[in-house]
Order: sequence, then C-alpha cells, then structure tokens
Amino acid sequence: MWRKKTLLIIHLFSLLLGVSALFPTFWKALDTNAFYFFNSLITNNYYIQVFWAFCNTKTHNWVFDVIVIAFLASYILCSPKELRANRAIKVSTAFGLMMLLFFFDHFFFNRYLYIQKKSPTFELEGIILRDVVPWLKAKWAAKRSYPAGHAITAFLFLSIMGFATNRRWTIAATILTIPLLIMPRLVSGAHWLSDVLLGSFLMTMIPASWIFCTPIFPLITQRIESYAQKRNTRSSRSDTA
Repeated sequence: MWRKKTLLIIHLFSLLLGVSALFPTFWKALDTNAFYFFNSLITNNYYIQVFWAFCNTKTHNWVFDVIVIAFLASYILCSPKELRANRAIKVSTAFGLMMLLFFFDHFFFNRYLYIQKKSPTFELEGIILRDVVPWLKAKWAAKRSYPAGHAITAFLFLSIMGFATNRRWTIAATILTIPLLIMPRLVSGAHWLSDVLLGSFLMTMIPASWIFCTPIFPLITQRIESYAQKRNTRSSRSDTA
C-alpha cells in the first residue's frame, strides 16, 4: 500500500530543509534565537529547574524507555481481543524496523557523515543546569552535538505511532515526546535546533517514510501474520491429535 501523499509531503519538507542548509547565516540566527528562547524556560522556579535537569539525566532516558514500552503495550491491550494479535504484530514489526534504522543511523553517521560541531553552551552565554541544580548530573553540553541523539529516538517513536497506530494515539505520543525527549536538550543547550531538524529529522524521517509509506511495511507485516497463523494452525492440530 502506497501512501503517496504522505511520502511526498515528507520529501518536500526534507527538500526545503536541505536547501535551507545552503544559507548558514539564516541557520546561525535561527539557532541563536532558538537557544535563548529554550534556555529562558529555565526560570527562577526551583521545581522547573529540577524538572529540566532530570529530563537531561541518564535516569530519565530509562524512564522514558519504560514509558514508550508502556505506551505501545497500552495501544495493544486497549484494543478488542480479536484485534490484539494483529496490533501486536504490527507494532512489534514497526518497532523492530525502527531499531534497525536507529543502529544504521548511528553506524552510518559515525563512519561517513561525521561533522565536528559543538553545542550552544560552548559558544553562547546562558543558564547552565549544572550550576542551578548541581546535585543532578544533567547533560548541558556536547562536543559532538550533530545530530541530536534523543531527537532521533523521538522521531523513530513518532514514526511507529504515526504509521502503525491511529491518529488519537499519534497525537498523544507527540504531546508526550516533544516536551520530554526533544525539548530537554534544547533547553539545556546541549543541542542546536539545526541538530534536530537538519540532522535527526532528515536522518530518520526520509528512510522511515520509505519503510512505512511504501508496500515494504505491509508486506513484512503480512508475512509475519501468515507465519503466525500457520504456526497456530499446526499447534491446534497437534493438540487435537
């Protein structure tokens, strides 16, 4: 099943981003303004500072992983019993494909597309989470900020929800993911906005669109469903024998 409209929209937006990269002055101004905007969210409120600091810790990464698993499991379990097996196969297949894409992105980028780029905190003056919440080991800088690793994870998760579930779950996942996974590194100054859009988005959404907007994903899902049905039929025959 081809999703030509969605495939076209993603590629047109990606093309615009790619063309915009030819204007570094534009992105320098946008990155600078974006840094000061997001960094300003670290207000004088101590609890807000703790929130953003925690969202930039390794513990938060594990917490969000649990949230993702719970989110996907809820989507499966909230469906009628007759649809659970289908949803489980669909979500598991999408998750597996996105994990392969995740490892490919890291391998390919680290080997062939390495770009030396430091985070905003090395170039601009702003509020540093390490200073306001010293007891939390929050990530506030990166010597290799491009691309944004957390944003890659975020876009992969949103790809699963957007193409393997329905609109209601996709909206909920977006509301959950943007403030908890994409924004924290922008707020702390560990990544530029261009790291997210010119890096993570292009690296994930273009290949993901070719997986989900072409017959690739439906074909793989159908093969797995067919295999599961044959296996269940064999097991039921052996039980009755």
